[in-house]
Amino acid sequence: MNISLRKTRAAVDHALRDAKTDAAHLRLLDLLHALKAYETAVATDPAEVGTRLERLRTATARVVGGARSAGPVPAPPAATVSELDEELAGALWNAHGREPELLGA
Repeated sequence: MNISLRKTRAAVDHALRDAKTDAAHLRLLDLLHALKAYETAVATDPAEVGTRLERLRTATARVVGGARSAGPVPAPPAATVSELDEELAGALWNAHGREPELLGA
């Protein structure tokens, strides 16, 4: 099963291009690693999903709130992967500016 948080990944990729400091760049890279680990766990190792999800939410919070973020980005406990993707991507876009307009939309 191929699970992809494509909206979250797009927001991270966009933020990486605009990262102004080394610290911001490193937080974004950590988020990309956490994102990949979560996607892999969902597809291959369900026992690790909870741990990987917590790491993903915490890494997102560090990007959104800076290095001293208070805690993980909230997500509904029974959120679907699509709902999680929307929540994380929304937090990232809000922190780094408006989501780009889609061509032809």
